[in-house]
Amino acid sequence: MKNIKEKIYIAVMLIVLLVPFAGMPFAPENQISEFVSLADAPRIREDGAWNVNFKKDAGDYFEDHFAFRSHVLTVNSLIMGRVFGTSMTEGVIYGSNGWLYLSDTLDDYIGENLLTERELYAVVHNLRLMQEYVEQQGSRFVLITVPNKNSIYPENMPYFYRRGETNNLSQLTPLLDEWEISYVDLLTPFREMEERIYFKRDSHWNNKGAAFGNRLIMEFIGREHETFAEVPYQTVVNHAGDLDKMVFPVGYTKEENQYFEHDFCDIIHRGTCFCFWHVVL
Repeated sequence: MKNIKEKIYIAVMLIVLLVPFAGMPFAPENQISEFVSLADAPRIREDGAWNVNFKKDAGDYFEDHFAFRSHVLTVNSLIMGRVFGTSMTEGVIYGSNGWLYLSDTLDDYIGENLLTERELYAVVHNLRLMQEYVEQQGSRFVLITVPNKNSIYPENMPYFYRRGETNNLSQLTPLLDEWEISYVDLLTPFREMEERIYFKRDSHWNNKGAAFGNRLIMEFIGREHETFAEVPYQTVVNHAGDLDKMVFPVGYTKEENQYFEHDFCDIIHRGTCFCFWHVVL
């Protein structure tokens, strides 16, 4: 009886171990997010020579493409997120109240590894050169400084990350004024906006935020525009956040988004001969 149980246990373990590999032709993992690209299939020969990294490439490919990968990652993320309040995905910070943040913005949030004085000088110097060139061509240069999501909504960042006293944007802004660089500062009006303008589980603005950003830009450049204050819209729960899909590939939560009767993107670009350059800080 003991031998039978051992054989059954070994058989079950073999099946569990083989399913991710054997199932690859039937349940391939090809999902690519905005921030993460899956490894390409390994090649025995590259550029006319034998690929000495074939074994490593094959391992990377299997790690990214094994069968039911999305389901395994989703279950693991659900356990880690709901039980321990942490994210298993390197690129995502698991905040409170269902909020997710892009981890690339963490250093800026806590005020570490910021741009040095030399780097800040290089930024404004190059921006000044760009602005002069654009103006020499008879156009107008406008820099749009887009604040990070956790600069607008820091209250849902994990409590163990202490917010820094300064960040890249606060250091850059006075230099933009000093060098007379034309820019639209979205930070203050975004903070004063009572309605939420970022998705909770996405790194981008929702359509309300995009319409508000459009209005601020158009006001800055003095162009006639639609404020969208009176434009009817519908709220639909259909948006799948990019950060949400990174953490929960098959178990993400759709959020509500607003859809106006006419498209603000058309209004922004139609007949506009300005050069816009944006930087996220």
